[in-house]
Amino acid sequence: MNNPQLKNGYTSIANELIEIFIQTELSGQEFRLMLFILRKTYGYHKKEDYISLTQMAKALRISMMRASQVINSLQKKKIITLKENIEGKTKKYQFNKSYEQWIPYRKTDSYKKNDTTLKVLRKKPYRKTDSTKETLTKETTTKEKTSLQEVIDSYFSLKDYPEKWCKQNYPRHCKPAKRLLALTDNNSDEVMMMVKKAKKYFGDKGLSWKLETVEKNWNEIKTSRGRKRYG
Repeated sequence: MNNPQLKNGYTSIANELIEIFIQTELSGQEFRLMLFILRKTYGYHKKEDYISLTQMAKALRISMMRASQVINSLQKKKIITLKENIEGKTKKYQFNKSYEQWIPYRKTDSYKKNDTTLKVLRKKPYRKTDSTKETLTKETTTKEKTSLQEVIDSYFSLKDYPEKWCKQNYPRHCKPAKRLLALTDNNSDEVMMMVKKAKKYFGDKGLSWKLETVEKNWNEIKTSRGRKRYG
């Protein structure tokens, strides 16, 4: 049974740095490699040390190519500093404890706790961005709710599509619905009436249909024979 003891060795890290570790967003491999470098330096009471890609890859159980990508990422974020590079084969690394220089670091607030000032990372609030479909749906709902949306909602209702499917497929029904509205000078009531007639017309024939089908057979549906059929 494992029973770690300080007397068997420990790595001395300031509590302030641990607070920053908690607040800083790093990938799992970036965080593990940062800890590995701390272990190889601070763990042996050194500020810097020669660490090979082979050691990194073995410690993290990843390929050397991936280890190279992760250490380069930490360098770009200024969390790890390259102190010496001998012909690209032997490199000396140092942990940069000046976290204000880190790229993930944004802004700090200071507060006092037990008469000691601690710096705590405050990240910018996450702002959800709309997808293309969501943006198109919102714009359409705002600008043409009294016509376009009524036609599409009426069509979905007649088709009895699931709500989730309707949300996902709403944008692609905008163009045919707009063309139908153009045939009636934006008269959504007339379009919805024709859509209802189309349901019966094609349903009686056992044919599948959609808004494009209504557009293609518009004149036929509007004939007196058609009105008698639907009336």
